[in-house]
Amino acid sequence: MLQIPELLAPAGDLERLRYAVCYGADAVYCALPEFGMRAAPANFTPEQLAEGVVYAHARGRKVYLTLNTLPTNEEAARMPDAIREAAAAGVDAFIAHELPELRRHDLAVIANISGNTPEEYGVMCEKLSAAGVDMIEVNISCPNVKAGGLAYGTRPELAAEVTHMAKSHSTVPVMVKLSPNVTDITEIARAVADAGADALSLINTLRGMRIDVRTRRPILKMNTGGLSGPAVLPVAVRMVWEVSCAVPGLPILGMGGVAKGEDAAQLMLAGAAAVAVGTACFADPYTPVKVRDGLKELAQAQGLESIAQLTGGVRPW
Repeated sequence: MLQIPELLAPAGDLERLRYAVCYGADAVYCALPEFGMRAAPANFTPEQLAEGVVYAHARGRKVYLTLNTLPTNEEAARMPDAIREAAAAGVDAFIAHELPELRRHDLAVIANISGNTPEEYGVMCEKLSAAGVDMIEVNISCPNVKAGGLAYGTRPELAAEVTHMAKSHSTVPVMVKLSPNVTDITEIARAVADAGADALSLINTLRGMRIDVRTRRPILKMNTGGLSGPAVLPVAVRMVWEVSCAVPGLPILGMGGVAKGEDAAQLMLAGAAAVAVGTACFADPYTPVKVRDGLKELAQAQGLESIAQLTGGVRPW
């Protein structure tokens, strides 16, 4: 029998679906596009639904499809195929719908993947490599169902296992994203480097928790969640520095709390060869451009010929 989730949130459009997932819904329900939606053109398009399903599935949430109005006979005949297509959204949907649009632009495509078993990572790497992405970023903060739900990124041997699987099934460079929720991140870094990783990215979010003092319930339905934003920058800088010292020569993509050029410069001085901007984009989508320009200004002010000269330039006491 179908078990209805404890918290099933409505998602009238893609933005609301993302909010529902981020704020702890066990699952979301949304109207199937093209079926009974003639009076609500602002809802999901087929492409948006596919994107929404990918987004929810990547975060361990289910998506239920509903009908707002009675479908026509022609719509009813097409419904089973449409439901199967939506349910199958994932790496195949990304390759079919998202990658062609990205390829219209002059940019490198780095595909981030997560999985429940090493075999899932291998399958995704094969498909994405064949599809022509430029690099694959392997998220090892996911629970390993074969190891009792223990996250890959918390044990060197598990991190090495999934890294080896990804490398053996990929024809493009593999970058492994490290979790900060460990005792010694350098142990994990060495393990994935020995397993063949071409680059490292760090840090992922820090595990945190907030509680509503009135209801005494955690703010997030999952009780704990990932903390990102400016508060994590000092942790990111420290861990990038430690990892760059532990595995010298292995390229590092630094991330965590970057909102301006000086933030990015700190990560580069600590050892990062490149920097990513995430959470800040929710407040200002142009943040990456501003960070880039800020880095240029800083490099010029210090008489540097290239921003790359910042990498590894820290002078520890």
